[in-house]
Amino acid sequence: PCFNGGTCQDGVNDYSCTCPPGYSGKNCSTPVSKCEHGPCHNGATCHERNNRYVCECARGYGGLNCQFLLPEPPQGAVVVDITEKYTEGQSSQFPWIAVCAGIILVLMLLLGCAAIVVCF
Repeated sequence: PCFNGGTCQDGVNDYSCTCPPGYSGKNCSTPVSKCEHGPCHNGATCHERNNRYVCECARGYGGLNCQFLLPEPPQGAVVVDITEKYTEGQSSQFPWIAVCAGIILVLMLLLGCAAIVVCF
């Protein structure tokens, strides 16, 4: 009677299911909301979209989970209110950007050192 790969344990005139991650309920038939564990911080609102969560940050906060306090703009500055929403999938792009930038930087340093050696 357990769904979604749940494991059934027989009991006296009853049964129980051990549900896999992402499911809950008597028969493991209820998907667990991505927002259930409160991934958003600092008063942010969590929304579930396309099997992912999106944090809508309160004013003054940013980041994937609204964990960063944004700096206050200088006095007299014109503030343009742009609300950015990030998903789990978008955050996975960041490490590749850092890796590629690091590789390019190392190559530039090696080429620069090689040019200095050739000149001497």
